[in-house]
Amino acid sequence: RDAASAQLSKALQGGDLEAVQRACTVAEAAGVPVREIEAAQVAAVQIAVKEELRAARESADARWIEQACRRAEDAGVPLADIREARAVARRIFAHTDLMAAVQCSDLELLEEAITVAKE
Repeated sequence: RDAASAQLSKALQGGDLEAVQRACTVAEAAGVPVREIEAAQVAAVQIAVKEELRAARESADARWIEQACRRAEDAGVPLADIREARAVARRIFAHTDLMAAVQCSDLELLEEAITVAKE
């Protein structure tokens, strides 16, 4: 039981989702207290959501980033991580709007897109 608990702690420190999930299974079988396992499972969800947030940011898909931010909020991911991702999404949306305004040659839309992009 102590070895399974130590393995669970080590997996959590490593931040590897699959390792945490395996360690939770081992911990359950070894009789580690439910509270400890549940806390690890919550942490596993946060790890998964953070990984999704990172992947969404790297994809430059603003809608995916926004969806990942909502899941991150629900999972209790630190607000600083969420704010940073939302800032990336805003820049992507602003860039998309700016390019659309340039293509349609609408001065009013262009001015609005420039104002938004500056924010």
